[in-house]
This record gives sequence, C-alpha cells and structure tokens, in this order.
Amino acid sequence: MFLKNLLKYNDAKSIVFKKLDELMHSNYKSINIIDSWNKISFEDVAAPENLPMFDKSAMDGYALIAQDTFGASENNPIILNLVEEGNLIKSNECMKVSTGMAIPNGANSVVMKEYCIEGDNFVEVRKGVYPYENVSKMGEDVNKGDIIIKKGEIITPYHIALLSSLGIKNIKVYDINVGLISTGDELVDLNNIKDTKDIEKLKKRGNIINSNTPMLYALIKEMG
Repeated sequence: MFLKNLLKYNDAKSIVFKKLDELMHSNYKSINIIDSWNKISFEDVAAPENLPMFDKSAMDGYALIAQDTFGASENNPIILNLVEEGNLIKSNECMKVSTGMAIPNGANSVVMKEYCIEGDNFVEVRKGVYPYENVSKMGEDVNKGDIIIKKGEIITPYHIALLSSLGIKNIKVYDINVGLISTGDELVDLNNIKDTKDIEKLKKRGNIINSNTPMLYALIKEMG
C-alpha cells in the first residue's frame, strides 16, 4: 500500500525542478559591484549614461580646429595661439590637453604633442589632422540605454570596470543556496572522526568516510 502512494519518478522530478525554477527567479540580493565577480546577473542592466560621457582626448597634445591645420608639415608649420584651459577655442587657437581630458568647446580635433613645438603663448603645428582625429567621441563605447549585462549573464572583471565607469555601485544577482545530502548507511561524516580509535571502529563496522560531500562543496565554491 505504501509503495502505491509514492510519486512516479518523472512526476517527482517535475515538482522538484518547478520549485527550483521558482526559487531561481525570485531570490536575489543587491551587492556591491566589487563583490559581483562570477555572480549571475538577476536582470538586464542598462547604461544610464553614454560612455565616454563627453568628447575626450585620446592623446596628449593640443585641442584645436582641424581645418586650421590643413596643409601643415615639417616644412610648412602652422602657428596657433595657445589659450588657457576653460576658454572657447576659436579659429587659429589651441589648448593643451592630456589623454582623457574633455575636448574644449569649439575644438574638434587633437594633434599629438610629438608633432608640435610649444613657444611663449603659441604652438607650432607640423602635421595636419582631420576632424575628430585623436578624439574619443561621446557614446563611442556605450550609448545611453544599451544593455551592458544581460539577465543570467556571468559577471566578469570587464563588466565590473564598465559598471564602475558608468557610476553604478550595486547590482542585483541571484541569491542561490545549495544544499548537499549524501545518503548511505555506510557513510560516516569526517567531523565525527576524532582520533585513530574512531578509525579503527569505522574499519570494524565496514563504514567509510564521506568524501563526496567535501568534494562537491569545493566544486560548487569553485563555480562561484
């Protein structure tokens, strides 16, 4: 009679997997991105900003209007007035910039410092540049609204750097608990072995130390 009331194997498996699916898709926690490596994203993560957030210099050099440099060469240098940071760049002017700095208003290009000679309040430009040369344009890497991490995606160090660049401090990840159960009357938990006497008792009874649970625990930890 007892056996007749048991669930069939496939029915039992369906119930277990249905419950697991419910748990998988409802349990999450919000953690600092520093701790998110190798975790699984609970939701799509969209970029809240463009990246870069503004047009920025890709080189150390001088921000200027590209058209002012057309025809510049070693034998035919172009002289531009050097202005201080914060000024609007006008024709025949330039401003010193370093890699990563915002391109000043009015400028549309950067000439590398290797092709320039700086004097008192002027710069001698010895190479022409085209518009937006040596400039990383706003949104060049990521556009606002782009999905940067998909739901169910494993979070990598690249993702963490990207989240940081966009000012995202926390991320939702699946909060999954794993339980391990080893069955068998012959198994003895390692924690119950205190000394050699217990080993001798184990041998006489024909028991074995449960090694699968520690191994599975280590494998699960390795998987994150």
